[in-house]
Amino acid sequence: MTFDRKWVLSVACGKSQESLLRTARKLGYSIIGVDQSPITEFLDIAIPLSTHATDEVLNELASGNFPKFDGVICRSSGLAVRTANAIAQAYSLPRAGNLVSSCSISKSFLHDCLVNLGLKTIPTFIVRPNESRPSGWDKMVVKPSHSLFGKKNVFLISDDESYATSVAAACDESMDGCAVVQPFIPGRDIGLITLSQNGNFVWSTFFEENNDLSCGAVKANGVSTIKRPLSHQQEKYAITLAKRVINESESSGFVFFSFRVKEFEDPMIYEINPGLCGDHVADILLPAMWPSSNFFEIEVLVMTGFEVKLPKLRCNTVTVCNGKISK
Repeated sequence: MTFDRKWVLSVACGKSQESLLRTARKLGYSIIGVDQSPITEFLDIAIPLSTHATDEVLNELASGNFPKFDGVICRSSGLAVRTANAIAQAYSLPRAGNLVSSCSISKSFLHDCLVNLGLKTIPTFIVRPNESRPSGWDKMVVKPSHSLFGKKNVFLISDDESYATSVAAACDESMDGCAVVQPFIPGRDIGLITLSQNGNFVWSTFFEENNDLSCGAVKANGVSTIKRPLSHQQEKYAITLAKRVINESESSGFVFFSFRVKEFEDPMIYEINPGLCGDHVADILLPAMWPSSNFFEIEVLVMTGFEVKLPKLRCNTVTVCNGKISK
């Protein structure tokens, strides 16, 4: 069999990947899709395997008669990120890199990695159900060690009973059966979106994550452009940290960094995710901030090795709440 079109491979081909797949189509790519239950209307060739089954997918690609693909795209989380990175590495294509992928999958790996690099992060304990709570912290944040569902099982707790039930829920979601426990640190949740090519940092912007911490479970309550500027030192610290991680990982494409920021202190990083992730960030916030830029197009082009036109430095002021732009 011969193939005379240009191809891209997507790891995960469900509803949340629709914007990325549609964009790849508009750019003229035929799509090989890895997913057990894909949206087939966007795919030319389907590989009906779990996005978590990294070795099975690699073996299928090696043994099957598949066309040469120019890049690997992935708008997902968890072990799908590992699979996308492994495929791109095997075929010498742009990728998030081992460091970013591993930090995205495991919060304990992220913490240990940042400590080893001498970077500031939030103290972290890894626990299982029925283990006693760490001492010395009045309020704690509990979340899955390997998250599958965003902030669904992220809790702010302050008593033993809430601790036990929160840890059980977080462990039940987590792929490794463990929960992360961290001291609650008052402050703002600031996101840093970066774009890089082969470890070279080329563009970034900050945004604000508006999280509701009033009812025990942490609830994502929308995103917005920065409400109050960070200090020059805080911006510099966050960007320097991101550049170091991206360079170490030799990352290409978008990478999201999440920070807890206290007044007059350096930001503390607590999450790293590759690709156009985040609740309503890529689909709503970024297009409203830069209406003339197509961020899904930028992602596809960078992950297939092309140079891209970067968004301008200045942008519109936007707030997104409940999936809609607030007036």
